[in-house]
Amino acid sequence: MVAFAYGDMTRRLLIALVLLAVPTAARAEDAPANQTGAGVGTPQALVLVHGVGNQKPGDYDVFLGRVRSAFESEVKRLTGKTPPKSALQAKAAIWGDVTQKDQETYLQRMKERGYTPSNLDRAAVGIGGDALSYGGFKQREMVSRVKSAISEVASNMGNKQGDLTLVGHSWGSVVSSDAMWDLTESKRNGSGQMPANLKWRRFVTMGGPLAIEAQKVELERLRPVKPEEWTNVWYRRDVVGKPLEPLGNEYEARVKSGQINEVQFRASHGYGRLNNLFRRLLGHLRYSGTAAHTHYWTDPRIVTDLGHRLAHQYVGTYGAKAASAHGAKTITALPKSNFLIPKILNRDVRSATHH
Repeated sequence: MVAFAYGDMTRRLLIALVLLAVPTAARAEDAPANQTGAGVGTPQALVLVHGVGNQKPGDYDVFLGRVRSAFESEVKRLTGKTPPKSALQAKAAIWGDVTQKDQETYLQRMKERGYTPSNLDRAAVGIGGDALSYGGFKQREMVSRVKSAISEVASNMGNKQGDLTLVGHSWGSVVSSDAMWDLTESKRNGSGQMPANLKWRRFVTMGGPLAIEAQKVELERLRPVKPEEWTNVWYRRDVVGKPLEPLGNEYEARVKSGQINEVQFRASHGYGRLNNLFRRLLGHLRYSGTAAHTHYWTDPRIVTDLGHRLAHQYVGTYGAKAASAHGAKTITALPKSNFLIPKILNRDVRSATHH
């Protein structure tokens, strides 16, 4: 009797040890009930490309964190489940060090010789310096940084097919456009070098000087890159950001068809009432271009739009049947590239899209 009890206990112990030895990844049924399983939606890749300035890795952690939070909350609203971290791969492409060294050397020499560079001086040297140095090896290196970031997020997805959303601010919109031209349109390397598992879903340009850079050639010879959706946003008082529609016939046609959505904000928004009030007031000042140009990364409307659009792109791949089961009626027929929040706060936004 004692031997039987001892043997039974031994068998139970062995079974328990075997179960504990099974890898966690192999026991999908033990995953938290409030998380979606791996591979439920199409993975989303988000690559940020900064503008002028000595940017460093980590400078965009707060922005990326806010976008991820908006993404996860919207997926949960649509499906009732929080997506896994692998659902959104995000990366900032840092290229500022390519041009910043020479610019800082010049500004330092100004100070040493009795000149005190103002913020406007610094902005002029930064923007002008980036524009004038954009050619030759510096341009190739800047574009290469963007391509590398895109390759990295694609690699992080493994063998899964995913969507790419590319966000370019200021001169970063020019660098992004050139990088994507090489990846999707260039014939020097066959059909281009775009990672096979990525589809370029959306391009967001913020305060971009593409219209200024375009003055190097005849406007009617310009050919736009072709993401599925392109949103170009700028603040009214931003002296750098400009609309794309006047650039030529192809740009105008894409704006009128809705493939390019032009959005002009009257004033920037911020987090917190006082910050928001300050930015609204700043938007009505005549000489506020330099300050307005820096506010895109901290505008909650832009953060929310990015997070929500990424969520809809991710959840939309569930299909009509799954969408109906989750009660997410909007995810099978998404609107074209429209800002979600500005449509509510329409007194603060001017859409330049013509239909």
